[in-house]
Parts: sequence; structure tokens; C-alpha cells
Amino acid sequence: MIARPRSGLIRALTLLLHVILAVTVSVWAVRLELPAPWGLVAPASVAAPLLLGVPGLLTPRRGSYSRVAVLLVAYVGGSVVEVVASQRSTWPPVAALVTSLAELLLVLALIRTHPPASGG
Repeated sequence: MIARPRSGLIRALTLLLHVILAVTVSVWAVRLELPAPWGLVAPASVAAPLLLGVPGLLTPRRGSYSRVAVLLVAYVGGSVVEVVASQRSTWPPVAALVTSLAELLLVLALIRTHPPASGG
């Protein structure tokens, strides 16, 4: 198990990666060059779930980290599909894949450092 003092560093890195992932998927959505109304809606809609996960990362609770981990699985999966299936070689899907996977690993480490909530 990871020592408690490292938990603060891991949480800070996780928050940093969370912000980087939100920016990366927003840039990715902008580069899709969608028609007028969707061009503005797409970046907000792909970044909104990540922004909703920020309060969960700020509170050091195992349940919050678990919900963020489930959210990140969707971003890892979407990025993998885009990187593997796309014929274009663009950086946003690759950056989103690396960032979301790194963040998922850090969130899993945070889950391991926090004991389960006592049900009483």
C-alpha cells in the first residue's frame, strides 16, 4: 500500500491530468469540424462529465474516486477506439488515451490508499 504522504502528491497529479484530459478532449471535439450548432456543443458535452468529476477528486473519499474511475474507463475506451479505428494520425486522440490511462492508474492508486467507508 502507498504511504499517506504520497497520497497528496498522487491526488495533485490526478487533478492535473484531469484538467489536461478535459482540455484535450475539448480540442479533439473542436478539430472534428462539425456544423455550426454542433461545433459549439461538442466540446462542452465531452468535457462536462470530466468537470462534474472534479468535486469527487477534491474530496478524499474512496467512493468519489471509484466514480471518477468508472468515468475514466469511458474516456479510455473512446480514445482507444478512435486511435485504432481512425485512418487519420492526429494528436488529440492519442493524448486523450495516454492522459486518461495515466489518470485511471493514479485514481486506482488513490482508491488503494483510502480505506472503505465504514457502514454503520
